[in-house]
Amino acid sequence: MLHQPGLPFAAEGLTAELTKFDDLLFYDGPLLSHYVHKQLNKHYLFHWVDNDETSNRWLVLEVSMPHLFDYLSDDRSLHDIIKQPYNTKLLVVDTNSEGQAVLGLLVDERQLHADYVPEPDSYYEAAPTAEMPAHYQALFAEANTQVGHALYLEELRAKAVRFRLEPVDASYGTTLAAADIGSFLQRVTRSFRSFLEARFLDLFREKFIAGDEQKALSLLLNASGDPRAVFANHGSFEIDLAVDVLHLAGLDYDIILWQRQALREYKRDVFDFDFSANNPLPESLANATEEQLRGIFLPLVQIANSQNYNVQTRIGVTDKYKILKQVSRQNARKVVPAKPQNDSEEQLNTVLTNVLFELQEGRDPRTLTLSELRRAVVSVTTGDESATTVTEFVDANGTTIVLREPIEVTLSRTGEYFQAIYEPLGIDTLGVNARAALEGVERELRRLLSMLQQYDEEPNQPIGEKIGRKLQLFRELL
Repeated sequence: MLHQPGLPFAAEGLTAELTKFDDLLFYDGPLLSHYVHKQLNKHYLFHWVDNDETSNRWLVLEVSMPHLFDYLSDDRSLHDIIKQPYNTKLLVVDTNSEGQAVLGLLVDERQLHADYVPEPDSYYEAAPTAEMPAHYQALFAEANTQVGHALYLEELRAKAVRFRLEPVDASYGTTLAAADIGSFLQRVTRSFRSFLEARFLDLFREKFIAGDEQKALSLLLNASGDPRAVFANHGSFEIDLAVDVLHLAGLDYDIILWQRQALREYKRDVFDFDFSANNPLPESLANATEEQLRGIFLPLVQIANSQNYNVQTRIGVTDKYKILKQVSRQNARKVVPAKPQNDSEEQLNTVLTNVLFELQEGRDPRTLTLSELRRAVVSVTTGDESATTVTEFVDANGTTIVLREPIEVTLSRTGEYFQAIYEPLGIDTLGVNARAALEGVERELRRLLSMLQQYDEEPNQPIGEKIGRKLQLFRELL
């Protein structure tokens, strides 16, 4: 065998501490085996590299659970695994004909013999349609609750998409308003969730019995629908967004593979889509419904046409930034289908109606902004009962949250007070005037947002069925 320098150690007890999980590569004997150290909860790959008349030589690599998943999914090679920070020190072990370790060397990765270093294309090369064995699916599902936070963050960053915002007006240097940053992230999240829904139903609907695909979609959206911020930089706002990288119990292997790269697919087919040219929609969205296309592209058009900032994006720190160009009204109409008119509305005869503006005394209605107009107008339906729509509210951090669909709030006079009701969310508030009652509605929306955020941070906390339904409905409005 080749001469390999290193620090000798007693290897006889090494295999006694390890349990073989599976042989991954086999040809007249195992060539790559997966071992588990159950006490330390660590995983190792034994890679056959050399032999002589009496012994076999193995290169022993530690492997993290996400990296093992990547390897079995042909998304990462052995060469990549050996270059990970946790493999700066390697084990080279000789075993006898009975598989017992007889010699061990502790080797610096830089001193490993060149013939023992895995080739850059040393992928597992599983068949594209091959199903991951059930015992590996169970292993990765269990790892969801065991992976270390630091390692998990490293994996998220490895698959992240970076966004950079720069202000249009340099009056405040490279800084951006917090409301602009919040609005950008909300719109990206809303667009990405719509993209996940459209692509999932297009790719995997046939895998499920009618109705079950919605349960699977809900599971996917809860895990990956809200990208996580894994890096933020100073100056012009720069942030890396990523989605879950671990196996998600309850979903098939091919869905998990797609889920792990969906954010990059979104960047390629949606964020990098050239709105400025007369291009056809990306092929991946050929079967998307008009409602799904609105959900995907409308937030993006709003981002592209922001008067306060410009957006650039890239994958990886060495790639060039892709600039999101502004979208003309004509091109926007090509990718954002018009919202269909309600059939029942088309059949109704229209009449002129009175409109009540509740304004501060002395305020000239002609000076109202569009946002103030929405808050002030109350469409009168009867003398004692009115209705108005709420399209947005301000959260506890001062960020404006725009609802996916406006909600219609019923206003009625109750004695000396005004009452505002939105039954689907169980909102019922009182105020000395209509404005005060509607402010109570906004307070309730802020409270629901806080509850939803707390539940997302601790999804295992017990909540009642009624509150769960309310939070799910509220999530659909965001």
